[in-house]
Amino acid sequence: MKNYYFLTLVKVFFDIIIILVSFAIAYMMRFNLFQIAYLPIIPYKRFLVFIVILWPIIFNMMGLYKPQRDKSERVDSMLLISMAITLSAVVTYLVIIIFFQEAMFSYSLIIYAWIISLVLINIIRYLIWKMRAIKTCQKSE
Repeated sequence: MKNYYFLTLVKVFFDIIIILVSFAIAYMMRFNLFQIAYLPIIPYKRFLVFIVILWPIIFNMMGLYKPQRDKSERVDSMLLISMAITLSAVVTYLVIIIFFQEAMFSYSLIIYAWIISLVLINIIRYLIWKMRAIKTCQKSE
């Protein structure tokens, strides 16, 4: 049981880091700012706080933090991760438009972040599964 909570915390931690990295890369791609010294991210800072809270809540509601038992569930989980990221991106855009009424928040920024998040979160989850499988094999020896 203790291992489950630790693994969940690791997943949440990496999800938040990847969400931040995805939006930072998307921001640089959108505005062609690949010089880290020139990143006027201040207008987007309040949205990042909102996104970092919203996305893990949606991930939890979609069941991404439940333990996987076997390999067949891992394939289903990768599809579920993709669906959760897609839903998070759509909800983010809708909430920003409806509640914040910000036209400056670029739709293409969310598209870039969505694509980057899809790739990175699936890779990280795969690596977590691999490390867990290695650890399980070492315990059984």
